[in-house]
Amino acid sequence: MGGQTTRSGFKKRAWFEGGQMPLQRRLPKVGFTPYRRTLYQVVNLSKLGKAESGETLTPVEMAEKGWIKDPEGYVKILGDGELSVPLHLHAHKFSKTAVEKIEKAGGTVSLIPRTQSPADPGASGSGN
Repeated sequence: MGGQTTRSGFKKRAWFEGGQMPLQRRLPKVGFTPYRRTLYQVVNLSKLGKAESGETLTPVEMAEKGWIKDPEGYVKILGDGELSVPLHLHAHKFSKTAVEKIEKAGGTVSLIPRTQSPADPGASGSGN
């Protein structure tokens, strides 16, 4: 019995699955991830309130305390919670309410300049 598959030039598509619903239609759609998005590790003031008075906190000290995972990544301090002790904080970014609460408690804020970091997926500059 001849048929379509015995003719010369017949080629079955590589993704053909015998008539069942194809894989690309069975899987759900996923969202879009911006190419140059900067990923920050977030620390709230409620966690910083557990530190000792007058302590200087950098991303390395925050990682040692377990508040962030990667000491080499970018850190952002958010103003959720209250701060009663004066602290000297070093981070890559601060929210406005966090700066107000830190300075109200007698602490200081200093920004770490952002450079290329493993936590920044768009910093590689590969262009792909």
